[in-house]
Order: sequence, then C-alpha cells, then structure tokens
Amino acid sequence: MSKQENAARSSAVRQAISNMEAGRPAIEPELKPVTAELLERLGHALLWNIVVEPYIPKQRGLLVKAPISMDAERILSQVGRIVLIGCFAWRSKTASGLDLAEEVHKPKVGDYVLHEQYAGTEIHLTTGHMLRIITETECKLAVKDPELIRAWL
Repeated sequence: MSKQENAARSSAVRQAISNMEAGRPAIEPELKPVTAELLERLGHALLWNIVVEPYIPKQRGLLVKAPISMDAERILSQVGRIVLIGCFAWRSKTASGLDLAEEVHKPKVGDYVLHEQYAGTEIHLTTGHMLRIITETECKLAVKDPELIRAWL
C-alpha cells in the first residue's frame, strides 16, 4: 500500500471517529432522504393513500455495508417517514364501521410510522430512492424514535 493510500485511509478513519464522538453517524449514508423538490415532481397522494420513505438507520461503527444489503434493509424496513398524505387519509370509515377520524394520534407529514412489512406498493425512483404507498389502516404505530426499532437481515 502506498503512502498516499495509507494517508487517505487514516484520514477516513479519523473522520469516522470524529463523527461518532460528535453524535453523528460514523459514515454518512450515500442516499440522502427524498427532497421536497423531488416530491413535487412526483405528484400527490390520492384518496386515503399515504406515501412513506423507508427509514435508513444510522450507520454504527466503521464497517461499510455492501450496497445490496442497504437495498435489502430499505425494502424490508417496517418503519417509514411519511412524505405525502392523501386528502381522505384518517377521515374515512372502515368496513366494520370504525371512524378513523376519531384517531387521537394521527401522524402527519414528517412523522415516522411502523407499518406491515410487505404492506402497500413499492416505488423505485430513477434517483435511487424507494417509496412505499400504504393505506392508513396499514399503519400500526406512530413512532417517536425510529432508532429504537431494529430490523435484521
């Protein structure tokens, strides 16, 4: 290994340790959360549908995950950040007569929810982002701290 490669590796390790000491992820994720501009280009959620972006857990430690494991983690994630809400979400009644408008803890855009693992429809964008369209009845828990929920591959 050349001196230049060794210096670059040492610098990356120092940066990761510095990030962890400051309470930030050791290694920043390559894929950032979806932006408002991208959502504007995407469109609007219709009816009672909710669009969530899978929660990307903070990288712990110095090991870098392979891209295929990061993709699998996003696909298998059960926690998502709400990015779009349809106009009838949490305003309708279920087939059994349950009025969803009476739900006290209605999540809003930006909140995290726990949903069924294979719920809804996956959308893969050309930017590399993945979104999931679910209904309000597939939301099981309004999550305050998504870091508490762990998913294992």
